[in-house]
Amino acid sequence: MYPLIIVGMHRSGTSLVSRKLRDAGVFMGANLSGGHSESQCFLAINKRIFALAHASWDNPQPVDWMMRDAALLDGVIDTLRSEFDLDQFRDHFYGDHFVGEHVAGDDFVGQSAGDAAVAGQPGHDPRNAQSTSWGWKDPRTSYTLPLWLRLFPRAKVVHVVRHGVDVAASLVTREQRRKFRFDSPARSVRCLDYDRAFELWEQYVQQCHRSCATLDSHQQLTLTYEDLLTIPGASLHRLLEFANTPEDVTTRLSTVDELAQDIDASRHMAHRNNAELNEMATQKLRTSAMLRHYYGAASAASIAA
Repeated sequence: MYPLIIVGMHRSGTSLVSRKLRDAGVFMGANLSGGHSESQCFLAINKRIFALAHASWDNPQPVDWMMRDAALLDGVIDTLRSEFDLDQFRDHFYGDHFVGEHVAGDDFVGQSAGDAAVAGQPGHDPRNAQSTSWGWKDPRTSYTLPLWLRLFPRAKVVHVVRHGVDVAASLVTREQRRKFRFDSPARSVRCLDYDRAFELWEQYVQQCHRSCATLDSHQQLTLTYEDLLTIPGASLHRLLEFANTPEDVTTRLSTVDELAQDIDASRHMAHRNNAELNEMATQKLRTSAMLRHYYGAASAASIAA
């Protein structure tokens, strides 16, 4: 079974999508980072790739250059295969959880995906016992996706998009709180400024847009955060149908109703409640191709207030 890969800019709703998939029975990793629903296993690998490119989450461009260089990409894959042992990979990603017929990571370390199968182990999660669906979420995958698609060519990709001004505002608010935490490796001076944070959103969204454009329609799905908030039932139904879990339509509809209950729509288009941010959104709509693509007049019907 090939993975379901969640991509999208930081602060865009990828954690919400990951949690809902997990609640629906998709295995998203045994060891998840607190609050972000990120697989520590794939997070560590993506961070290693970023380090090899001398990049960071708020300066990701060198990873794109690396992914575009065939020889460099081959070198990265060889390096990762030499550094990550298959048994350690399984233990780190799966823990004691049973997730289906094949083991994620077989292709990653150069073995045939059909050579190894897992059986139920003590302490497995019963929600996943009948599902072979698995995947991971990490915004950095927006840049490392070419590598993962090479390793898992039949993977499915979910691109989560949120309005760029709301993302910028969320980043600035977060970075202001840790402005003087000089010992924090994740601290971003770039994202203390609205325009610079918005530019980072553009970079991530453009990267995802470009990668998804290379996939067949059945391999990629774009969801807006705004639709998830305002029409959660329809959005989650699309998501679960795309993920092929659960198979039975009646069961899926029941699952969607349950998953949609705790979604809070109050953060929908939050910039509209701030005159300065609302003006920024108007200005950026004139200058940003990515914002126009996803939030222009023709695209905004389903997210209008």
